[in-house]
Amino acid sequence: MMPEDLSEEVLRACDHVHITALSMFTNPPRAAALRATQLAKAAGATVSFDPASYQMIRQMGYDTFTRIPAGLPIDMLFPNRDEGEALTGEREPTAITQRLRERYPEAIVVLKLDRDGCYVMADGHAQHYPTGDGLVIDATGAGDAFDAAFIARYLRDRDVAAAARFANAIGSWVVARYGARPPVDAQLAAILAKDGAAE
Repeated sequence: MMPEDLSEEVLRACDHVHITALSMFTNPPRAAALRATQLAKAAGATVSFDPASYQMIRQMGYDTFTRIPAGLPIDMLFPNRDEGEALTGEREPTAITQRLRERYPEAIVVLKLDRDGCYVMADGHAQHYPTGDGLVIDATGAGDAFDAAFIARYLRDRDVAAAARFANAIGSWVVARYGARPPVDAQLAAILAKDGAAE
């Protein structure tokens, strides 16, 4: 996609734009992604970024990789544990998120920790949100589902804690089923109803 292919009307009307590093490695997708976030941000939207692959970070090297999101007006950052370690050299969740907050001081940093839930750092907020010991069958799509759930829940009322708990619940539901897009079932309906997301 080229920047001129973007619908500026749609982008100026949206509440949020989510970008992954996979759309930032080469041009023209990089130029289009940057333009999309800048248009949306200027109109009042928030922007999130998921580094997407620790293997790519290691292959490219930290310095090269960190130039990729330069220019993105990042409000939320969603690395997983491996990506966080590759980006910071740290191993502990608190140290990883602290280092990332130093680099992106305006962003909510949400470190995804698989079975251990997530660690969230934002202005005046630093907390681990554990998840239960549920069944794990297939992790395909869990990270994307977590991102989407956190973003959607956070945009509702800017409640970081509620967003973290909701994202954990959705991620746990996904990994207990096969495939990246398992069909809606009674358990998912119950999670949505409990949170009020089904209203």
